[in-house]
Amino acid sequence: MTVLQAEKVCNNQALKTMRQLIIRTEFILQNDLEDDYAYFLKSLKDDPLYHEFDQELNEDILQFGITDEEIQQTMQQLFII
Repeated sequence: MTVLQAEKVCNNQALKTMRQLIIRTEFILQNDLEDDYAYFLKSLKDDPLYHEFDQELNEDILQFGITDEEIQQTMQQLFII
């Protein structure tokens, strides 16, 4: 296999991985599973098998999780008469 062929295989795999990620993200969003996903990610942070994934877990938790500030804002909006 030439360097060019290897590079093409690598690019194809990266594109495939990105497309899979987009599909999975869309599933989470369309089914309102953001909270469940963030909770699941938080549980993985405590799992020694996923110790090396801290950066990725933290990024997804920030993206899909609900912050304390968002909770406070929603509570204030709900209780305004």
